[in-house]
Amino acid sequence: MKRILSSFGLFLASAMVTGQTTFEQVYGGVDDELGFSVQETSDGGYVLSGVTYSQGNGSGDMYLVRTNGTGAVEWTMTYGTINLEIGYAVRQTTDGGFAMCGMFNGFGSDTLTLVRTDANGSTLWVKHYPGSLGRDLGYALQQTSDGGFVVCGSSGPSLDDVYVVRTDGSGNIIWNSTIDLGGGEMALAVQQTSDNGSVVLVQNSGFADPDGELYLLRMDQNGDTLWSHQYVTPGADEARGLTVTADGGFIIAGGNGYPDRDIQLIRTDALGIELWRRVHATAGDELAMDVQQLDDGGFIVAGRKENALTGDIQMHLLRTDANGFMDWERTYQRGVFSEANSLDRTGDGGYVLLGTTSDMFGGSANIEMYLVKTDGAGYSTVGEETTEPFAVQVFPNPAADQVNIGLSSTGITTASLVDPSGRTVWKDSFAGPGTYPLDVGQWTRGAYVLLFRTASGRQQQHRLIISR
Repeated sequence: MKRILSSFGLFLASAMVTGQTTFEQVYGGVDDELGFSVQETSDGGYVLSGVTYSQGNGSGDMYLVRTNGTGAVEWTMTYGTINLEIGYAVRQTTDGGFAMCGMFNGFGSDTLTLVRTDANGSTLWVKHYPGSLGRDLGYALQQTSDGGFVVCGSSGPSLDDVYVVRTDGSGNIIWNSTIDLGGGEMALAVQQTSDNGSVVLVQNSGFADPDGELYLLRMDQNGDTLWSHQYVTPGADEARGLTVTADGGFIIAGGNGYPDRDIQLIRTDALGIELWRRVHATAGDELAMDVQQLDDGGFIVAGRKENALTGDIQMHLLRTDANGFMDWERTYQRGVFSEANSLDRTGDGGYVLLGTTSDMFGGSANIEMYLVKTDGAGYSTVGEETTEPFAVQVFPNPAADQVNIGLSSTGITTASLVDPSGRTVWKDSFAGPGTYPLDVGQWTRGAYVLLFRTASGRQQQHRLIISR
């Protein structure tokens, strides 16, 4: 029997840190709730979308939650039938209302659906966009500059083709497009481009398939494909996050190497040509689900990370520089499983993450929406910063054959070496302070990056030149 949470939420922590609100909050009822999408609203609150099995009309309903700036619920709404409906993505509209896309099963078959509400969550209209091939899902949407919407997802008996729908402001179809890339595909993210076209992120639907790869599709304002690019790496690729960068290029965030995945970032120019990729490898399984660019050109990435010691899955936030190298990372956890499916930058300089958390109560799983608000350094509560001494020396630098790593940390420190292509070529852990030699003669000359992380989450990054 699962516990009931009053007002659909449990407030965990809230504090003001240099003007930045931080908190963690869960939303759950007698049954399960899952969170898929979050956006900060124009008044500094948040809108969340997902699915609820505790409320509504049946098997599971689209779920819309509106909170204030500290995560307290202002209202909740459900949309659905006795069959299963899921709200995969939500965006605030220019008039202060909301648009949510997802899956609607009220006709006995999954249908891509767009729900338009006013500022209080009351339904203005609901539009269904059945494809010609069977099942259809809508995974992501964006309001376009003319007040309409672009929605992407999948269509077909086995959800194996890209499906993109462009509407006007009333939800009427301007065009729709079904695209077969020769395998099983899912279109998981969409962004409008400066010329009123769209860019769509696609991956093979069989992500366990070692040949699964990623694609970008560039479409014009009429839905015609301008170009497509495939990004091939060893091992299976997955991706969920896509953002248009300040220079008109694109950044893709996902994972590589199922089932033991590593976070992967791929940066392209405006024509989709790959500029660089970075793989952030650890001993556990990681996956990036969302990404945004920061004002300094760096990137903030949200997803999930396996704790290599306990096996628990943790919500994960990663900050990189403009070249994709890690500045810091943070994890957040309730129970044995927590993940972030969506991310947004907030007006106070922090970040908000939404996903799902699961724990065991009385022998049964308790699954809830999980909302985390952090400050600009990624901390979600006061007191997470540690006073643990953490100084790192790397010498000599440049180095020809051997480099020495001097550590002051009293706990376990994990170190990894990233080569000029972004590939992790070495990783080890050190217990306690000391000086540790590292043989670098096995690697070619060039500029490398040494990354250090303590057990408490503190991090440093050092540039190492190997020359001989």
